[in-house]
Amino acid sequence: MIGIKMDYSKIFNIYYSICFFVFFGVLLWTVYMWLRKEPFGSNKNTKNDRIKAYRVLLLAIVIFDLWLIIIPAIKDIHIHNNGEYEVDKGTVYREIIRKGAFGIHRSIIVTVDGKEYRYQVIYADKNIKKGDEVQVTYLPHTTWSVVEKVDKED
Repeated sequence: MIGIKMDYSKIFNIYYSICFFVFFGVLLWTVYMWLRKEPFGSNKNTKNDRIKAYRVLLLAIVIFDLWLIIIPAIKDIHIHNNGEYEVDKGTVYREIIRKGAFGIHRSIIVTVDGKEYRYQVIYADKNIKKGDEVQVTYLPHTTWSVVEKVDKED
């Protein structure tokens, strides 16, 4: 329940740090794979086609990550730094579910003014169920959000 002022800046900073750290790690590994003549050492069993496939796969992952995560995150940096987060209040249409590889990503669908919106949840109060009233504080380009349960208005 909302009552204690939540430190949104701290929550979003952690997520920004993780995303940028992972991106630059994958980017450095990709550069390493492209610059090394034999990225797996002098193993004669590794064929050139396999090395090329790894290089192209890593490049595709970097481009995918850049397009879907890093560019929206960069667009949201000024909003985050100014603390001017978007806030929606609505009713939970679909509870928080885990999705993606290993269930790392969580999302929720909230009905706001009769329209359904999907948010990427990075922090949420416990026991949020379908039909609960929630406040969603989020960044507009990434839709990274903090979901807090609120008391129903009578």
